[in-house]
Amino acid sequence: HYLQDEDCPERSHLFYFAGPRGVGKRTAAAAICDALGVPLLYVDISTLYHQGHDEARFRRIVRECLLHSSALLLRDVDILFSHEASVVRFRKALLHDVTRHCALVFMTGSLPDASLDDITQARYMTLHFPAPDYALRKIIWEQTLQDLPARSNGLTPETLAGKFKFTPGQIQRAVNAAQDAAMVRGDDQSAIGEVELLAGCRAQCNRKLSELAAKVKPAGVWDDLILPPDPLEQLQELCDQFKQRALVYDAWGFNRKIAYGTGLNVLFAGASGTGKTMAAGIIAHALQLELYKIDLSGIVSKYIGETEKNLSQIFHEAETANAILFFDEADALFGKRTEVKDAHDRYANIETSYLLQQMEAYEGLTILATNLRQNIDDAFGRRMQFIIEFPFPDATQRQRIWQRMFPANAPVSPEVDYAFLAQRLEMAGGNIKNIALRAAFYAAQNGTDIGMEHILRSAKREYTHTGKAFFAAEFDTYIKKAG
Repeated sequence: HYLQDEDCPERSHLFYFAGPRGVGKRTAAAAICDALGVPLLYVDISTLYHQGHDEARFRRIVRECLLHSSALLLRDVDILFSHEASVVRFRKALLHDVTRHCALVFMTGSLPDASLDDITQARYMTLHFPAPDYALRKIIWEQTLQDLPARSNGLTPETLAGKFKFTPGQIQRAVNAAQDAAMVRGDDQSAIGEVELLAGCRAQCNRKLSELAAKVKPAGVWDDLILPPDPLEQLQELCDQFKQRALVYDAWGFNRKIAYGTGLNVLFAGASGTGKTMAAGIIAHALQLELYKIDLSGIVSKYIGETEKNLSQIFHEAETANAILFFDEADALFGKRTEVKDAHDRYANIETSYLLQQMEAYEGLTILATNLRQNIDDAFGRRMQFIIEFPFPDATQRQRIWQRMFPANAPVSPEVDYAFLAQRLEMAGGNIKNIALRAAFYAAQNGTDIGMEHILRSAKREYTHTGKAFFAAEFDTYIKKAG
């Protein structure tokens, strides 16, 4: 209606459509042009910039618009908002030419607060295209899947809408990818199963996060996690809470009461090897989400401002990755904020505060792991919805760990004394895993079943590796075989 208004002055009109990919920005521009009866010319700005941007290219773009009396769509213009000198020159030249000769220009990008001071020859207006909320995502999933019979598919539109914060374009591409996978499988391409649909959804997730964090393949089941009842109950409770976020926040309206901090922040505290990383993997498997592990020692920078920049990139990419963020060895940044004695201390505190802000703004699941629970300050602890302790295993728990450590196909000698190992080897589950694996290689090299001699030989290596003293006299029953 605005463009069809007869009183609208004879000037170029430049619209900036801001929003994430797949929310319908290009579709909206095409619909406007269709209503006005004018064709639409598409130009990819990133490609244009990197291929060279001389005046002849600009003139060809303008000539095409004039020849076809078309509107112009400049795609992916985020690069235009840079303050680099070369970009500024490119932006001024481009906008001068297109707004001077093209009556209707659309720009699409993802930056919500971008502004252009270079525009003097056109009316400039920004329109925001937000990502759909849970209720709208549910409707889009229902409409997209309604004509596609599922094959034993337990993923409902409610589940998909709650699990994946997708745009309409991503939802459609996920379903298309699932259909392609079903067709390759050899079945009717319209009958997509849970495996294909989940794979299609994960294919839409932001892969740039892999450049900033290590993707971890989830492994293990709840029975593999040997912990006291309370930590286990808390782990399952946090999974249940994450699954019900859409119902509680969106359908029941709690997001109107809690406008900030609707994500789930969890702290795992315990000595090395007590199961923190395994628990993160089991949670990812239970929630059917991807898990990314962040090495904070590689994120924290000695250069002022770089740590915040690195953290900002991680959380920005995670928003569209629909992933669990696992900060291991978080003591590098999450310890007690120091007393400010110099500029370095002040900046370290700023880094910690910035991370806490990013965690609260992130709507996904963030898990932090620390070996030093006592070093976490109170302000940090208050930001955590769950603080779960991973205690050092006692003898009974260590025996259960030993009994579950060897795979069913592994040839374990019936003489292996799990009770003896649990009593004499006071080590955490991570160390027990190392011992069992090394013992398996010893047995494989000898061509025999995995026996006590291999396990104790491996234990001696693990003790040496961890700096503990291995007293042979404690293992008199088997030490002669161990050698």
